[in-house]
Amino acid sequence: MQYGGLSGVAASQCALIVVDLQENFFPGCPMNYEIVAPVNRMAEQLRSKGGTVVWITSDVGPDALDNWSVFVSCVLASRTSY
Repeated sequence: MQYGGLSGVAASQCALIVVDLQENFFPGCPMNYEIVAPVNRMAEQLRSKGGTVVWITSDVGPDALDNWSVFVSCVLASRTSY
């Protein structure tokens, strides 16, 4: 089987990791919607062959600073003032 140019790799030993493919990142660039169908197809194909699909999303709602307080205080504090 071949995935992304790799041959001889068992699908059950592969993972597709999809990061931040969520609508709140899309409004600024409408062409972003074009990637949704291909990513869904890849996920479906990999899953059907025993692979793993991981969806990672971000919380960017009005309560994001509270929910991400450790990240904000430890990672972003040195870069930006809030």
